[in-house]
Parts: sequence; C-alpha cells; structure tokens
Amino acid sequence: MYHLNENDLTATTDLPYHVSMSTVNGSAMSGHGDTGGLVEAANAAVITALIIFCFVVCKGSFDRFKQWRVRLNVVVIGTGPIGLSAALIAAHSKRVGRIIIYEDKSRSQLISRPQQIALDSRSVAFLRKYQVDFDNMEGCWQKERFYTRIGIFQEYMMSNLQRCEADVTIKLGTKFKEEVAASCGSPTNRTLVIVADGLHGQSCNLLGVSDEFVVESCKAFGGACSLERLEQPQVPSPELQVNKLKLDLSGFGNEYRFPDLSRAAFYLKIFGTFRHRYISLVCHKCDTHLVRQLRITSDTMIMRNIFQESFNTYRTKGEPKISDSEAFNIQCNQRLGEVKLSYRRENVLYIQEENLVVTVEGDAVRSLNFNLGFEVNMGLRGLECMGTFIDDIVTADNQCALVKAMSVKTRFAHKVNRDLIHSRLYHTLGSPKSN
Repeated sequence: MYHLNENDLTATTDLPYHVSMSTVNGSAMSGHGDTGGLVEAANAAVITALIIFCFVVCKGSFDRFKQWRVRLNVVVIGTGPIGLSAALIAAHSKRVGRIIIYEDKSRSQLISRPQQIALDSRSVAFLRKYQVDFDNMEGCWQKERFYTRIGIFQEYMMSNLQRCEADVTIKLGTKFKEEVAASCGSPTNRTLVIVADGLHGQSCNLLGVSDEFVVESCKAFGGACSLERLEQPQVPSPELQVNKLKLDLSGFGNEYRFPDLSRAAFYLKIFGTFRHRYISLVCHKCDTHLVRQLRITSDTMIMRNIFQESFNTYRTKGEPKISDSEAFNIQCNQRLGEVKLSYRRENVLYIQEENLVVTVEGDAVRSLNFNLGFEVNMGLRGLECMGTFIDDIVTADNQCALVKAMSVKTRFAHKVNRDLIHSRLYHTLGSPKSN
C-alpha cells in the first residue's frame, strides 16, 4: 500500500501519463520510511494476535486439564439395589475419586433378606453396561426378565464394587448420623451425596432435603397380600401374570350379583420366592358395582378369598394350594384402595457453603402405596442419567452451570414418574376401553 499526500495528487492530474507515473513512483520512493512503519505495525499486530491466540488456546487447554484432573467424592447412603447400582455407576466414572457407602445393617442381615426383585429387560441391559454378569448370579430367567433374591443381588454388587479399580469403602453397620453428614462437604472438593436409604430413611432430614411430597393418582384401584410358607424353598421364581381376570363373587351376597360384573376386569400378579409369596390385584379406576363393593366392604374375608382362589387357580405347577387354614395367615388389604404414586417435590439439592450436591434416588424419592413390582425398575430408570449427571456437576465451573445440571436431573426424575403413570401402568392393565 502506498501513501499519497495532497501534493502528489495535484501533480498527477496536471502532467502527462508517463510523468504522472514517475511522480507516483517518486512519491512512493519518498514514502518508503512510512511503509516500513506500516510493516512493523502489521508485524506487531500479527505477533499480538498470535500471543492472544496462544493465550486462549493455552487457557482452554489448562481449564480442560483442570477439569480432567478434578475428582468428585461420592457418598452413597443405603446398600439396597438402587444404592449399590448408583455406587457402581460412580465407580465406572473417570470423574470420581473416592466412594464411601454407609449402611446401618450388617452384611449377614443384608444377604439374608428374603424379598425377591424382578429386573425387566431394560434394567438388565442397563446394568450390563456396568459389567453386571447375571449369568454368575443365582436367579432365574423368564422372557428376558431376571428374578433373584434381594440379598443375593446385594452380595453380588458389593463383591463387584470391591473388585473395581475405584477407591470404594463400604461401611456396614454404620449409621449415617448428623456428625457424618456434617463431615461430608468440603469448600475445596465437590461431593455428591446419593441418598438411597428407603422411604423411611432419615438421611434426607439430616441433609436438609425437603420432606414435602407430591401425590398423584395412577387412575387405578388395587390391593396386595403376602404369605410366608415356611415349608417351601427360598428360591426365586418367575412372576405369574393374568390379564383381564374376571371375578365371580356372587357367593358373597346379592350385592355382588349385577349385570356389569363382566366389565370389571382385573390384572393379577403372583410373585416372590416360593417361601415368601406376594399377590397384587389391580384394575382401572372405574365405578362398576363390583369395584364399588370391593372398595367399601368391611368383610376381611372377601379379599382373602379373592387372593386364595386366584392363587390356587394360577399357581406354579407343582406348588401346593393355599388351604383354608393357611388363608387365615394371609396379610392383605381389607379392601381395594386407590393406587397412588408419591414423590419428593425436592429431589436434588446444592449446599453452597459445603460444595455439596445431594440427589435422592429409589424409594427414598418415590413410592407406590402398595407393591406392584415396579419399584426397583423405577429406581433404576432414575439412575439412567447418573453418569451424565456426575460429568455435568464435575465440569460445572460456575453456579449457573451447576443449577442447569440439577434442573436436567430433576426433569428426568419427573419423566420417570410420568412414564409410570401414563405408560407403564396402562401397558400392564391395557386400555380402559378394552375392558
């Protein structure tokens, strides 16, 4: 670029073409010193730009390196299926440094628990991502669902955690007390506390999580019963399911003899180990005469009779019937009740002073008012975003990013609830119109 002053422009207009060019060249030569200054300025600008570029790149790399080096401390409260699954997810995360698990029961108390859990195909596939080997776990399969005793599952998961490369400490027989809660947080190191100590656990209160629950109707009526049969083996068994079950209770009186009986279709499920048997009975929320009577009855024998006769009709081959004398030992609802889902209004919390993030999982955050067999799978659905949540809260370098991560987690939890009410329960019972 040449610099032309005002005199050069005047001479150029009055002289012939070749003179004007000479004048321009002369002026260019006379401005050589100014051109050198421009070159130096341009070089300085390039160098400045390179310095700024290098600074930005180095700072970004340093920030990423800092985030890569950051390790999250994880505290898990409760060694139920959900607590141990959450700990396993954390153990497989490269973002987690140390994991401490608190459980107030002893190991013998845990592994002797008789209740059975049923893991559906989605839960099985999810846990397999974290190297859970169902082929090396005592249980049984039916249509891609895995059935095992809760104690067996807990023993396997604790052994699996202790074989992980992560720094995992399991403190059995140690209650999560107030002084333990106070020592969890640290202003310098972020800590994630996963509360999974069940519906009646006290950890949420110690950590300041609100105890306000939201209750939603599942638009269904139901009841459940349990029976302990000591002479039967303590082995897992597949669930028995009966769709569109019709009940004939005309033998209990004229009030049950109405023409709309055919419209009262129920869903029946028999589950649990052979020693600890459970039966659930569910129907869509409706106002048929039979359902109305079962909701207001004061005769405890009616529900017992329904469960006894249903079990004797659909029991596993080779399993003995429930005798009349044994039926008196059935623990059951007196009448049909409305199926409701309750969940905490606040399930994620951040305590800024202690740099502590709290999330509530499993039965500690939600429950049904009687056992439909969905609880474990519901809890595992809530854990499906745990790996991403851990990454997000580790890399969150400001409060805005942290709040965003917590909002995503909360929305996911609400989606799990909606899916149960609007999809899974209807999928189990079928459309109300089809009944």
